[in-house]
Amino acid sequence: MKRRRLHWFWRGAIATIVAFCYEIALVGTLAETGWTLDEIEQWLVRVFAMPDDVAFVLAYSSITLLPILLALGVYGGLTLWLSPSDDGETHCRKCDYILRGISEPRCPECGERI
Repeated sequence: MKRRRLHWFWRGAIATIVAFCYEIALVGTLAETGWTLDEIEQWLVRVFAMPDDVAFVLAYSSITLLPILLALGVYGGLTLWLSPSDDGETHCRKCDYILRGISEPRCPECGERI
């Protein structure tokens, strides 16, 4: 059975695209509602009676920190889901053939240099 895998570059690209789309959606929603980050901060202070500095961090982290955390979460999830299984065997990078007991540094299946 062919192992599932996805190169780290593509996992990172997918995670970045997801975070970027979140950022665009969030900024677009803020633009549609007409709210600014200062207004969101003041709303958090009024509704949840939190200190100004905490409200500032929450309001601005929604624009900066959440996309970064989302990208890291997507990358980690893709890594867990699409990384090769560790079965203790050495496999060919090209054809995934198990390279146990080979006598020369070439894959006997596809000829790839090891």
